[in-house]
Amino acid sequence: MRLLEKGRQIPVQGKTVFVAHRGDSGAAPENTMPAFEAAAAAGFGAIECDVWETGGKQPALMILHDENLRRMCGRNLLITKLDPEEIRSYPVAWGNHIKESGPIRIPFYEEYLRLMAKSGRIPFIEIKAGETEKSRISDAGAKLLMKQLYRICPEQKAVIQSFDFPSLMKAAAWAKPETERFLLTKTKKDLRTEALQQYVQAGLTGISMKKTLATSKTLARVKACGLKTAVWTVDSELLALRLWKKDRVDYLISNKKVFF
Repeated sequence: MRLLEKGRQIPVQGKTVFVAHRGDSGAAPENTMPAFEAAAAAGFGAIECDVWETGGKQPALMILHDENLRRMCGRNLLITKLDPEEIRSYPVAWGNHIKESGPIRIPFYEEYLRLMAKSGRIPFIEIKAGETEKSRISDAGAKLLMKQLYRICPEQKAVIQSFDFPSLMKAAAWAKPETERFLLTKTKKDLRTEALQQYVQAGLTGISMKKTLATSKTLARVKACGLKTAVWTVDSELLALRLWKKDRVDYLISNKKVFF
């Protein structure tokens, strides 16, 4: 049992859902199937992943944080320009416990969804976008993202989020009303009342903010506008305690287990 302060503990049950950031990256390389499996086994209520639309004649949806394969696979190549099968030919070469995990490939989005369906965990899907229009998800890609989600996880709660508002809106156009739509942000301007009201009018259901922005006053302002709250990336147990008990955030995203 993990103790945060003498006699004070965070239980996994309750209003706050604990989200594994890119899976359990302490147990296996981030955004890989072993990391997602480890996060499910650790008891996280939701598991976050990063989704790109690939290049090629028949684009697919695949999971990677960076647009460039350099960090994870040692290849100076962009996932948005490569054919899916070529991407799969480059094994993951970096991450925790990589030797114990055996050969690992960049997963397809469908593989992640099948694990979410099997484990009952909430899919927490970040739609990635690069610096150019061609690196954003297409209308067809956004439709496919939601279609695969509802085909594989038809009865499950789900969250889609993105730093890129246009990409989020493309997916939201195909989303069911119960699918939550969060804008990711690390800037204060997105948390002003006027901006928050505009996001509500656009159909968003929440704001996912960097932990340095997550003051009690800011979180209260977001909630006052009728939006849910998510905070990332929270690895401090004392900060997790405050966000859970005092501010009652809806989603607490972390790289490690901060609950018992």
